[in-house]
Amino acid sequence: MQYNQRTDFRSREYNGRLNMGVDMRQPQPQAGSVHNDGINRQPMPPRAPKKKMGKWSRTLFATLFVVGFSVFLAFFVLESATDLFGLNKEDKQLEIVIPEGINTFQLTGILKQNGIIKQPVTFQLYAWYRSLSMPNKKYRAGTYVVNTNYSYDEIIYKLKSGSTKDETVNITFYEGMTVKEIANLLEKNNVCDADDFLEVIDKGEFNYEFMQMLTKNELRFRRLEGYIFPNTHTFYIGENPTSVAKKFLTDFDKKITDELLERMKNINMTLDETLTLASIIQKECSSVEEMKKVSSVFHNRLASGSSLPKLQSDVTINYVEDNIKPFLKVNNQKMYDAYNTYVCEGLPAGPISNPGIEAIKAALYPENTNYMYFLTDKNGKYYYAQTFAQHQKNLAAAAKAGAGVHGTTTQQ
Repeated sequence: MQYNQRTDFRSREYNGRLNMGVDMRQPQPQAGSVHNDGINRQPMPPRAPKKKMGKWSRTLFATLFVVGFSVFLAFFVLESATDLFGLNKEDKQLEIVIPEGINTFQLTGILKQNGIIKQPVTFQLYAWYRSLSMPNKKYRAGTYVVNTNYSYDEIIYKLKSGSTKDETVNITFYEGMTVKEIANLLEKNNVCDADDFLEVIDKGEFNYEFMQMLTKNELRFRRLEGYIFPNTHTFYIGENPTSVAKKFLTDFDKKITDELLERMKNINMTLDETLTLASIIQKECSSVEEMKKVSSVFHNRLASGSSLPKLQSDVTINYVEDNIKPFLKVNNQKMYDAYNTYVCEGLPAGPISNPGIEAIKAALYPENTNYMYFLTDKNGKYYYAQTFAQHQKNLAAAAKAGAGVHGTTTQQ
């Protein structure tokens, strides 16, 4: 009972203090007051609120990031392009071993380890892109001699063609050969695949000024027919077709001098027209001495207006039959007619062969004649005529020499 009383007393005492307004909590120190530990503390100043990054700061940061990334990207692109084309590299031959069944990722490691490439990611991307046009060609096992300044294209082509050594071959290409004949000769000598070469000729990109002078015509069959200059060239066995094409085109670029271009301008002929006419002259004329007279016949017809607007050259029909029709998957009569000078007026849609320098000069410097017709007999004798009646007499005279009259412009 006493315990309960004592408890009640204390409760009453506490409640009484509350009622009297007495605060039982520890007193808080006032500013400048002395604490129980004897230290006189000054009040702490209020903390300044943190400033948020302003719009100007964010813009500056973003700008610096973009600039930095752009510099990095530009450097990467420049390095990749340099590596892609084999530029600024030491000219050194290395021997590498390619195992059976190797894939592009593994090959990249071998090339990078041997210092043949510097940008493995770029090489893998390019190898994937090239595989789209060479889907059935795998890397062939063997020991290869590879030059450190090879382009990616040259590396890939070499390792897929199986050419393990840098063997060379000299090939002579004669005046009047077609691009297809040239491609076949390259393949026969194990330089490159004929179809790969033709694809480069028709679709490849080349940085030559004369490429800007090409006539854009959807009826043109071979883009660079007429521009593969005949000559003797040295190639590597298993050489990249782009490299092969560049040897031809570089030679052509040197042969077409400023003097020849100026002459074209003076007689109002384009480069493409000159080569087209020269290609016909080259196929029609085996004699260099007769080329300028034959050229005069065609020039007279081209200048005659409506009287004889068609060249009527047999060799253009031969080109259609031998070089266009067999290689088109779909019949294209418009293209056939664009090359057949018995049908089309003026020059055909493009060159029909690859002429030599003599035929090109003959196209630019024809002899001054009034001839409108010519033909040859089986012995190679040339007959010229100003009128169709004279031409008929020449036909009879040529026939006496035997069969095989190679007539051109034989119709009125």
